[in-house]
Amino acid sequence: MPATVQAILATRIDRLRPELKRLLQAAAVVGKDVPVTLLAPVAEMADEALHAALGELQTAELLYEARLFPDLEYTFKHALTYEVAYGGVLQERRLALHGTILETLEHLHADRLGEHAEVLAHHAERAAIADKAVRYLREAGTKAAARSANQEAVAFLERALALLAGLPETRETLSEALDVRITLGTPLIAVHGPSSPVVEASYRAALELVDRLDDASRRFLIQWGLWYVSYNRGDYTPALRAGERLLETARRGNDSDQLLEAHHTLWPTLVSMGEVKQALPHIERGIALYDRERHGSIASLYGAHDPGTCCRYFLAVGQWGLGYPERALAVVHEAARMAETLGHAMTSAMTLSFLASILYLRGDRPAAIAAGERSLEFVGAHGFSSRTIDIAVLLHAARSERLDMATLDVLQRERSLALLRTWRSVMSGCTIALLYCDAGAPERGLHVLAELGDADRAGLYGSEVYRVEGELRRRIASKTPDDAASCFQHAIELARRRELKSLELRAATSLARLWRDYGRREDARRALADVYGWFTEGFATHDLRLAKALLDEVG
Repeated sequence: MPATVQAILATRIDRLRPELKRLLQAAAVVGKDVPVTLLAPVAEMADEALHAALGELQTAELLYEARLFPDLEYTFKHALTYEVAYGGVLQERRLALHGTILETLEHLHADRLGEHAEVLAHHAERAAIADKAVRYLREAGTKAAARSANQEAVAFLERALALLAGLPETRETLSEALDVRITLGTPLIAVHGPSSPVVEASYRAALELVDRLDDASRRFLIQWGLWYVSYNRGDYTPALRAGERLLETARRGNDSDQLLEAHHTLWPTLVSMGEVKQALPHIERGIALYDRERHGSIASLYGAHDPGTCCRYFLAVGQWGLGYPERALAVVHEAARMAETLGHAMTSAMTLSFLASILYLRGDRPAAIAAGERSLEFVGAHGFSSRTIDIAVLLHAARSERLDMATLDVLQRERSLALLRTWRSVMSGCTIALLYCDAGAPERGLHVLAELGDADRAGLYGSEVYRVEGELRRRIASKTPDDAASCFQHAIELARRRELKSLELRAATSLARLWRDYGRREDARRALADVYGWFTEGFATHDLRLAKALLDEVG
């Protein structure tokens, strides 16, 4: 505050009688809101004198009576008065007062200390009672994370780590630091994103503590967190190895949480690699193992989202890829219903984003827009940092907006800078490339695709990368179809090798359209007929209607 205001308030407080000044300062140590039950033990006054003095401070308009029931409570009339009064307390007295208030709170709330962890942590910190401060800060951080107040949780837990760093290293303090690191993992993921260097550094620090303590019981959690970092960076080969090691560890133990979470590492990794058939047994095992009562709360330790919904929305992605769009829709709606009943913000945000993706892939643009917008509401309300760009790209495309170059350049820059590099990031890249093409700049679309790495082209959406490249090359060199045809054929071969019929259909439709435009109607029919004839459901979806219309035209 300005020095002049501070000086005026300090002078006003100094003019009070000594016992009133000490009482006002003691009230400031209690907090801006002052329950008399906490003030009385530090007031050094008899009850009658205390109430009379509080009346005088209210008359002086320094405090005012805020509540009578269930307990009498005063509050500072102005925040500035509170700050000056607190600043006037000598350090030694301040420590003693905070210590007394802490003891009083522990006595008053002995049977429900967790409910008051935040205020207990505050007074323990200010009293320089580090061990209690760490314990209460960790409890406060856990509570904040449970209600998806993730930035608040990170602040509490990082304060606990800072206090632990100042204590002598013992097995007890190292173990406490490890517990705090484990609790910190999911709030950090929510705030910074699962592939952030901040998240990786925290898990690496936790792994070092596990090694120093030789604590196998907590190693699984840390290794799971490091798998999650690798997976979300698109580093699928090391992620797959990490998942396989975790599954070996879980199978040796007798812990259903670990077994479920080990399978949880493998179904998204394999689906994202395009190996959907290999992922299905892990998804099916996840569905069988998941128990709402037992496992509904383990998201707080594993990636900030629920495994029961995760296995279902990845099953939806796999079913769409394999050529079953109706099954995909049914199971992703099941995941959305589960997420809604759980009431877990990150799970809801992620499930809705997958729902939007499945709806968009089916061609149901209005429903995709509604799901995407709801997902962004959760992201915005809870400060999730890493879930926005892919949804934003999908929304632009679903709205059929013809974007200007400046907007497209911003979208592409944000996508390039995003740390998440999952299959949906590849999907976003393909979408932006097509939006550039629609805007009359197919060359820029090729630049977007050129940024995709080998893992992106080999992953789940790799077939689409080649198909979109073919569409762009066709627009650039419309008189020579060879380059475009080669891309489409590569896309067909990649999708066929993995039995991803929906992606094969898209690539075959592009190739058939190319041959039709060059008068090769029989080649067009031959390119598309077999894969279209394979389908048994989803005939009202956009891709199948497009393929049917093209077959009727060339047929």
